Amino acid sequence: MSLRYITVFIFLFVVGTSIGYAQQDEAEMKKQIETFQKKLKEDQEERIQKFVSELNTDDFQKEIIKQKLNTYYDEKKLILQDETLKYFEKDEKLSILDASYFSDIKDIISENTMTAIKNFIKDNTSELKKQKKKKKNRKDN
Repeated sequence: MSLRYITVFIFLFVVGTSIGYAQQDEAEMKKQIETFQKKLKEDQEERIQKFVSELNTDDFQKEIIKQKLNTYYDEKKLILQDETLKYFEKDEKLSILDASYFSDIKDIISENTMTAIKNFIKDNTSELKKQKKKKKNRKDN
């Protein structure tokens, strides 16, 4: 009889501690995800700010371009995180977004600025890889 109580107690103890450990991991994982997303957002804003400051436009146009780039990346993130869409549907929506999102500001900016924006959007991933390599090289040295 006492052997049963001991066995049940050990079983409940093991189950209770494993559930508590799993909840701690989940909370820690959420915290890490939030900090990672915050860091990515800060890096994105820094890259956008650097890009906009290099443009040869007035301050009003720079602010509009900055806002459009921020909302563009927010829209892109929503499309990529949408789990109801299949891969080809996401790809189609992204190509539509790329083609049409900046059409409303075409009238107020020059053709060179529009080309620079398109190149920034297209080359943004390669720019991220270059920045990561630079940071890694700095850490190694």
